[in-house]
Order: sequence, then C-alpha cells, then structure tokens
Amino acid sequence: MTPRCSGCSNIRQAVTKLDGTHGTKTPGSERVIDLRPKVVAALRAQRASSLLKSEFVFPSETGGPLDRDNLANRVWLPASKRAGRRRRTQYPCRHSFATLALEAGEAIGWVAAQLGHSDISMVIKHYYRWVKNPARQDGSLFDKKAAEAGL
Repeated sequence: MTPRCSGCSNIRQAVTKLDGTHGTKTPGSERVIDLRPKVVAALRAQRASSLLKSEFVFPSETGGPLDRDNLANRVWLPASKRAGRRRRTQYPCRHSFATLALEAGEAIGWVAAQLGHSDISMVIKHYYRWVKNPARQDGSLFDKKAAEAGL
C-alpha cells in the first residue's frame, strides 16, 4: 500500500494489551489515512519531543505503546472534565470526524476510506443525514443533466 500524498499514513498494524503488536483487525482495516496538514504538523512536533525515548510518537513512560485504557482514565477523561465537557470516551471523536467531513462536503467514499470501512454502506447507514447536498434537492439538477443528454 503506497501513500497517495505526503501527508498520508499507512495503517498496517495495531497494538492491543492482550496481543501486543499485530496485523489490523480485518484486511479492510489496512488502509492509507490522508492526514490533514495541521495533524501532520502536530505529529511532527510531538515526534521531535519523543524521538529519543521511543519509536512511538506517543510512547508510554517506558517507551512502549500507550495503554488505551490508561490514557483514557488518566489523561482523556480528566482533560475533558477540566475543559467543562460532559463525560465521553474517545470513540465519539471518530463520529465527530465523520460528521464534520460530510457536513463540509467531503465525498462519502473518502470518509469511508478514512474510517477504514470497505465500502460506503456504513457511512450511509450512520451518517447520511450529514451528507451535504449543494443541489436544490428538488430534482432540478437531474432535469438539467437529462436535458443536456437530450432526454
């Protein structure tokens, strides 16, 4: 899998507490993520600060991968509380990404690929109401294309 852009990242493996480092959950989970420029800049800055400690951008205190549960309980939830946000796990960030991308007019296929879905059906099932439609939604664009095609 070759990255399509300079800000792309290959996702080829996962790290879990139970199994350590291993392949992705499903073959479809192996994908290229199109990291946005601000994310790339933030990751590069973070990488510079952790470079001597570990191969991971966000290493644990021992230099290994972060423990997701420990991160959630010791960092994420306290930071959310200090920010005055209601208690929520990290997982809804995935939904926030999908809804914001679709509201901005990104293609459903691109959003599905970023989420690691093998097709667009999950995105349509869960996020269709946020799909931006710049058309008038009255069939007039169809009528125009049909007329251009001589129908």
